[in-house]
Amino acid sequence: MAYPNVRFGEILLLSLYITFIRYVDTYSIEPNPGAIEMIANLNTILKQYDGRIRPNGGSEPVKIYVTLDIISFHSVSETDMDWSVMVYLQQEWDEPRLKHNTSRPITLAGISTDTIWVPDTFFQNAKTTELHASPKQNCMIRINQNGRIFYSLRMSITSSCHMDLHSFPFDSQHCKEKVSSYAYTVDDILVTWNKEGVKVSPDVVLPQYSLSPIRVTEDYEQSVSGNYSVAALSFTLKRQLGFYLLQIYIPSSALVIIAWLTLWIDASTSSPARASLGITTILALVTQSSWLRSEIPKVAYVTALDVWLVTCQLIVFLILLQFTFIYFLNKLSGRRVPGGSQSTKKQQRYEVLEKRKNFGAEESNVDPQPPPLGFEEPHSLMRKNGNPFQQSKIEETSFRRSTSRKIIIYSKIANQMDKYCRVIFILLFLIFNIVYWTTYTIGKTDPVEEKDDSL
Repeated sequence: MAYPNVRFGEILLLSLYITFIRYVDTYSIEPNPGAIEMIANLNTILKQYDGRIRPNGGSEPVKIYVTLDIISFHSVSETDMDWSVMVYLQQEWDEPRLKHNTSRPITLAGISTDTIWVPDTFFQNAKTTELHASPKQNCMIRINQNGRIFYSLRMSITSSCHMDLHSFPFDSQHCKEKVSSYAYTVDDILVTWNKEGVKVSPDVVLPQYSLSPIRVTEDYEQSVSGNYSVAALSFTLKRQLGFYLLQIYIPSSALVIIAWLTLWIDASTSSPARASLGITTILALVTQSSWLRSEIPKVAYVTALDVWLVTCQLIVFLILLQFTFIYFLNKLSGRRVPGGSQSTKKQQRYEVLEKRKNFGAEESNVDPQPPPLGFEEPHSLMRKNGNPFQQSKIEETSFRRSTSRKIIIYSKIANQMDKYCRVIFILLFLIFNIVYWTTYTIGKTDPVEEKDDSL
């Protein structure tokens, strides 16, 4: 009875195997005829192809059509005098040796592009260039049926830009870049812009600048190693004033106005407050200037912002100097000046004379405090002069007149000077503002066109 069961199991396994084989034969994926054709054509055209030799060999030069698609502006640095962008560098040329008859173009990516000749184009003003790899190298070659080659790279470029900061921050910086072949002269390669030239993505935004339309030109450049074909581009970056208005001009103007308001404080009664405000404002302006200097290149010439800050510091310093002179006048006049409990020598003498107007009074009624140096007691006067009452009266009257006259003169000078300076300093600051903003905004000439002609 065991043998029929064994035979039945073997027959069942055999039938399942046959069914599986038929299923695999029926639904198996056939090789793509297009892929087979493409591989065969590529092997055929590369069999006798030498990527070390440029197209057209030693005959006419090959034309390289360049397109630059700017994806983003990374930064514009005044300190390093450079600008950084991320671009698609696209190049096209004709390669008769790579013509093929497949139904669609052949595309190669990554390391497989090393088998095809590509131009050695480079950026003349570039400090650094970086080919992106995320994770593989972002480069591709598309070979069309007629032999037209399309070569694309995604890369970041940091290029130098000579910046003229005389008008900073009202400046417009003119930058340029040149694309050419490094090894091949005009006898081998002609670099020219494609119809699209340079494209800028609408998402490109510069926080501190407005970007002008990019201008493209073509030229030849002679060097020691030969004459080269050059495709050049240029653009203008116009600086926006928003940041500097909020961080520099408005705060510094407020500091000058605060210093000007100290002229309304009476120097004879509130000199500490007036002095502290003046010193604080000038220190704040110096600190602001030092911070700004760390943000821009250490140029040897004077910028527009230097003119503004130095003038603000000078006005505040003159206000502080005027207060010092007023303080000195108050000291000369004998008026009490805050900051001490002692009177001047003249005031002490005047007070003693007031107390001893009646010479016949008892000595016990006189203020027991010793008189200041240089003051003679009425008894000594009595011994020196026969008429002590008359001598004391004359001295008292003379002192009263001289002291009163000096107080009036010095006080009048101090008050008049404060009144005039309140008008002079604010007018000086207003006139400076009119001349400054007119010179650097309305009257400023931008030599961009002249620089463009030199490309």
